Amino acid sequence: MAVNVLLWSIDALRGDCIGPNMFPPKLLAHGIPRKPDTPSFDALLARGTFFSNGFSAAPYTTASHASVFSGRWTCNHGLREHFRAPMRKDVPNIFEIYRAHGYTTIFCNDMPNIFSEVLGFHRGVDHYLSFDHSRLLELLDELGETPIFLFLHFGDVHFPYGLVKLEVTGDAKFAAEVDKITEISGLEFDPKGTRMLDFAQIKDPKEWKYIQHYFQAMMRLYRDKRYGDLMRLYCQSVEEMDRGRFRHMAGELDQRGWMDRAHICLMGDHGEDFSDRCFMHHDSVVEGAVHVPIAFTSPDLPICRTDDAIVRTIDILPTLLDLSGIEVPSGLDGTCLNRRMRQKTPLDLVAKGEAFLYRQKDAALDAEVRNRRLDLYEQAVKEKKDLRTFDWPEPTLQLSYARDGRWKLMVIRDLIAMSEKHFLYDLKADAMEAVDLSDAQPRARSSLRQELNPFIDAALDQERSLAKTDANRILNELADMGYLHGRTPTN
Repeated sequence: MAVNVLLWSIDALRGDCIGPNMFPPKLLAHGIPRKPDTPSFDALLARGTFFSNGFSAAPYTTASHASVFSGRWTCNHGLREHFRAPMRKDVPNIFEIYRAHGYTTIFCNDMPNIFSEVLGFHRGVDHYLSFDHSRLLELLDELGETPIFLFLHFGDVHFPYGLVKLEVTGDAKFAAEVDKITEISGLEFDPKGTRMLDFAQIKDPKEWKYIQHYFQAMMRLYRDKRYGDLMRLYCQSVEEMDRGRFRHMAGELDQRGWMDRAHICLMGDHGEDFSDRCFMHHDSVVEGAVHVPIAFTSPDLPICRTDDAIVRTIDILPTLLDLSGIEVPSGLDGTCLNRRMRQKTPLDLVAKGEAFLYRQKDAALDAEVRNRRLDLYEQAVKEKKDLRTFDWPEPTLQLSYARDGRWKLMVIRDLIAMSEKHFLYDLKADAMEAVDLSDAQPRARSSLRQELNPFIDAALDQERSLAKTDANRILNELADMGYLHGRTPTN
């Protein structure tokens, strides 16, 4: 009989906030003396193998999850920028694969506006749920012996920290947390100020105000370089989630036999960090933004094991399929990790990822472009329109990274000037990525730069690029340049 499968995603969970390392150096650098207290997370990790050096393919939710679901780098599944284009339809996702093998697929998440149909996240899904864990548990009971693939996404650790949705969190707690960050930052709410995604689906004006107020207070703390205060809020949310919703759901699943009998992967989709080079996660590929926990438990795997090998979120799909006895499709970028977990066979993997930024010349224009992108995406979600039909602003920067067991290369590519800047760090000697050795170590820089060629060579939106390749336009341009002698271009 097929065994149930659980892919549990904790949005924005850093790789050093759970697991055995009590004193992570990057948290210490923020003035946080130890990792968050997470007995519920750690109890799950003790059931299997925890990879302490897991890395994400992108520092934002959409592209990173698309890589998890497809087992491919962002440049190979199409969803690269945060919400510019959907996943390619010719790339099978994990839901489609499991459903084709007789599983009922469930997608339960805290961010339905991000995990939207317009980005291709509904393909292969039998039951799509949001903010409804009661219905999820009812569904698990109703399905009985039917094999289930469950994707379970929690957003408590993501901004706004410790708060999910007004009806889930509760009015009093939401108000108290907003009051707390307001007091810390000293900022009063400006209804016309900087905003996060608000969507037409947030119908409660009180909830909308809470979220926007919280974000504005965060921005004030960041502008004042109070990075330690921000990270403390984040770490508190990890602890609250561990003793709250995570512990509750783990208990419910345990009562149903999932924790002992199912194949389980616990993961973070990206991290969180605050520094001169990173605000939250989406604008940087520093370690704090891309280092994530990846752990597997299964009746077929060893228990109580920590592994410091480099692994990637793209390795999750082939690993779960192999555990389920399903043939791993060809063409994946990810690697199955089961032999490593069972036999400690050597791994020599390189973690990679990318992000795109829209930095403008001044703050007002930057805000204008940001709001335009938000408005376009909100319109697409509301009207269920193809994202590629919109006139998206063009990104100005591409950030990419490649990382092995010692070296990490970050490349900042100016998409306007088509120039590059390289930053190479020796992570064994420089965990904080402070000393650039790109000139001193040309061989390491060159080797890792080659790893990034697929990201840099591929068009940001391949389907859009192909659609713009109009034969008549090309013929007319060639004729204007003096080519095609004796031929008349078409109109």
